[in-house]
Amino acid sequence: MVDPLIEQTVSRRNRSAVTSTLVILGASLMDAGNIAGLAPVIGREPFVDSIYDKGGNVRASDGPVLGEHVVRRMGGDPMNRQLFDVLSIEPAQSVDVHNYAHGGAQSDGEPSQSLFGLRVGIGLTAQVQSMQQRADFYQSHDDVDVLISAGGNDLLNTLGDLKPFERVLSTEKNNDDRRFMRSISRPISRNIIRAVDDITGLVDEMVVIGTLPISETPRARRRASKVKGARQEDVLELLDAISLDLQRRLGKAFDSRPDVALLDGRSLWTQLDNPVFLDDEHPNSRTSKRFATLAVPLAAEQLQSFGFDA
Repeated sequence: MVDPLIEQTVSRRNRSAVTSTLVILGASLMDAGNIAGLAPVIGREPFVDSIYDKGGNVRASDGPVLGEHVVRRMGGDPMNRQLFDVLSIEPAQSVDVHNYAHGGAQSDGEPSQSLFGLRVGIGLTAQVQSMQQRADFYQSHDDVDVLISAGGNDLLNTLGDLKPFERVLSTEKNNDDRRFMRSISRPISRNIIRAVDDITGLVDEMVVIGTLPISETPRARRRASKVKGARQEDVLELLDAISLDLQRRLGKAFDSRPDVALLDGRSLWTQLDNPVFLDDEHPNSRTSKRFATLAVPLAAEQLQSFGFDA
């Protein structure tokens, strides 16, 4: 039996041949200025270093971030946009892009902090809630599509405490490795699946980009080298196994969804020649552009109307 919300989405999708508005959800790979705009609230400006100057000092990049490159590759204008930080009360307008992404966001509502006695989060859950506040706009417009990239910060944060890695890698059996892997991948997948479910029926088509290989980042490699009693390669292999299990779980959830295209971020990354990181964890803009060049045609093949009328 087909879910009524999915039927509603298919009906919406058949009314239009092109994307009218792309909604972007996620973290720093997608954020074109939201977290920087919250600097007075979070008490710091995250991109003041000169390496971010060409990204306007509001992006984790030396130019457009991945989300902006995706928009351009789709035939849209990344500057024809609205930025919605989690405190924004602006009504939605008819522009190419609605960007809710926040650098540092996790797949749940975190990180968060107290503001005026309330707990305010910037994670994927909070972004979806902010989007839902503008439901009337999305329901009244044909072919609103969504781009989601989440889970990378969750995986990076597992390296904050190295003791679990030390424990599971100190044994010869694999059972504890698998339990540890599932304990991380399962909640992340649930959060992403829930986000997709929460906006199903509100929009038309969704592209979910699986996490890029966290094991390739300078931050992960540095932290992996500090795990006591384990080789750096073994730590990174375990981290890759967690990413693969996350991708498998998402694939199982979305395989029968005609309105959702799941892209394998790791597979796409391995097709890039000499990808370059700008800092400890973010690819430079040129690398993001090349990634988008691979990703967008793949998403368009799986969906019926993903792309602007260029």
